[in-house]
Amino acid sequence: MISLDIFCDVIDNYGDAGVCLHLARTMSHKDFKVRLFCNNMSVLERICNEHDYQNENLSFENWEQPLEHYEVAMCVINAFGCHFDKQTHETLLNNPQALIIHLEYLSAEDWVEDCHSLPSFVDGLTTHYFFPGFTSKTGGLNIDKDLTNKCIPHLAKLYTKLTCPQGCDEAKTKSLSSNELCSKLNANAESTRVISLFGYENKAVGNIVKSLSDCGKNTIIKVFEGLCLDNINALYQWDLKVGKIKEVGNNLSIEAIAMVGHDEYDNILVSSDFNLVRGEDSIVRAMHTGNPFLWHIYPQDEEAHIIKLKSFLERMRTILKVEIPTLESEPNNLELLHHGLKFIAIDAHTADAMVDEISQVMIAYNEAEPWPESFDFNGFVERNAAAFYNLAVYLNGRTNLSQSLCEFIMSKIGSKLA
Repeated sequence: MISLDIFCDVIDNYGDAGVCLHLARTMSHKDFKVRLFCNNMSVLERICNEHDYQNENLSFENWEQPLEHYEVAMCVINAFGCHFDKQTHETLLNNPQALIIHLEYLSAEDWVEDCHSLPSFVDGLTTHYFFPGFTSKTGGLNIDKDLTNKCIPHLAKLYTKLTCPQGCDEAKTKSLSSNELCSKLNANAESTRVISLFGYENKAVGNIVKSLSDCGKNTIIKVFEGLCLDNINALYQWDLKVGKIKEVGNNLSIEAIAMVGHDEYDNILVSSDFNLVRGEDSIVRAMHTGNPFLWHIYPQDEEAHIIKLKSFLERMRTILKVEIPTLESEPNNLELLHHGLKFIAIDAHTADAMVDEISQVMIAYNEAEPWPESFDFNGFVERNAAAFYNLAVYLNGRTNLSQSLCEFIMSKIGSKLA
């Protein structure tokens, strides 16, 4: 087995630890002996599950203090440019045979394709930059088999709901537009809609609440404790505690819930009708479910995060308008890539309209543009549900980050194992 160390510096609360734990867990199932070094063990412990502690190929190492002794692994991943402590850095300098990978943040920007997997000399160490992304020229997305196994049957059911609401004749739906199909779905939906809310400080959440509070459809928002619940309490001058519920208007309830482990959060993302998510780890998983979402991207200086957000939205446009039609023209390949799932037909004009509206709302949700005065939550979902579904079907058929990493690592150190 190949020894692999992942170093994680927790900055974005649960986000950085979440990305690293998901990756460590997945790599441990691919004949890697993985150690995850983390400088905030309490955060890591909140999101681990019992299987992680029973996994013989995965261990957690406390990195809250500089390491007194470090035995170098064959491959070392430096997550998000965290700085090695002095002793560890010196040990790596003395072991140049180790493959060092700098795992970057997720980005849909065009320039990452040119930089992906290239080596660079950093602090005396030869480091390869690895970029998660949405194209075959990047490292893919940080997804595991467990989530895929939950998403595939959910997407199959979602397809039926979108194209044959309440058992309507499938043949009759072929002449309907995606908007008409989504409207039928909304009209026949279950009585209570569930929305998950996980985010940072964000005044725009109030606009979502306002639209939902008297929209004619019973809705419950499940708000996670921490920054997200603090934001709700600050917006409404509440003191809402975990386990308690507030009624807002005629149709809306807001429930405060405790932070949960990865498995339960995946279940919530899949089972919710709409997901409000934050950071990198949550959005990657939410977009695979096929459920509509809004992404609260991690704020950066000089609005660099808005550039990343707009790049993602334009990438979504390309997927819907160009890449999906290309896949549909290769039915044999489509069957293989998408586990037998089908796309919903969306013409180029409709795809543009969908992405334009999603972009307007998502950028406003990140407080970079004014909130659209005409925003109607029900209408937003009706018009765009097919776009979120098609995106998910596409993404579930792509090569993921762990697969890309395995191929890259073996290309660099495989000869040493022979």
